[in-house]
Amino acid sequence: MVEAVIKAQERKDSGTRANRKLRQQGIIPGVVYGHGQEGLSIAVNGHDFVKALHTRARMFDLKVEGRPDEKVLVKDLQYDTYGDEIIHVDLLRVDLTEMVEVTVPVVLAGHPVGVTLAKGVLDQPLHELRVRCLPLNIPNEFRVSVAHLEIDMMVSVKDLVVPEGVTVLNIPEQVVAMVHPPIAEEELVPATEAAEGPVEPEVIGVKEREEAAAAAEAEAAAGKGEKKPKAEKGEKEA
Repeated sequence: MVEAVIKAQERKDSGTRANRKLRQQGIIPGVVYGHGQEGLSIAVNGHDFVKALHTRARMFDLKVEGRPDEKVLVKDLQYDTYGDEIIHVDLLRVDLTEMVEVTVPVVLAGHPVGVTLAKGVLDQPLHELRVRCLPLNIPNEFRVSVAHLEIDMMVSVKDLVVPEGVTVLNIPEQVVAMVHPPIAEEELVPATEAAEGPVEPEVIGVKEREEAAAAAEAEAAAGKGEKKPKAEKGEKEA
């Protein structure tokens, strides 16, 4: 299991205004709790913390100035409205001799033969597994090979290779990945066709009547443009 270090300082001020000021300086406010100890408000460098997360570490050595080092897990991350910036972090103290429950990402590996040869569609309904184990036994990820999957074949939780000392809490029959049959061409409706809607059936006789009416209108329009002939002497104008 990968481990990383989080350096932090104890945070004296709290509240929305104080936390907003920290974030403007690139600092992420957070809290450490667990094991019956008093919660500790901390502040961590945002850049360094994100860098530590990118190591894919699950457990961290927390180093707070003036305090003993502690082993912690990232319990919760809060993001801004757009989901781009971390605005708060919760760290959970852990005892290396006590079981913990955490989520571990599932990563698919390989190209299914059902996709490459039969034009099937790969689907991954499950992206994380819930596991129970000692902190030092937390897997970084579950890498699942899907290269052998043909059409309508699947990989379930019960098919995964689980490291010793790790218990998966998900339902064994839960599907991790599967290959669906290719989508038939008649099921693919072009966007323009869908927008236009269904074509109405042609009614026999309607088209002919419309054409006759159009021709009559054209003749009437032409007649209006002609000059009326002058009446002969002795004849009354109509």
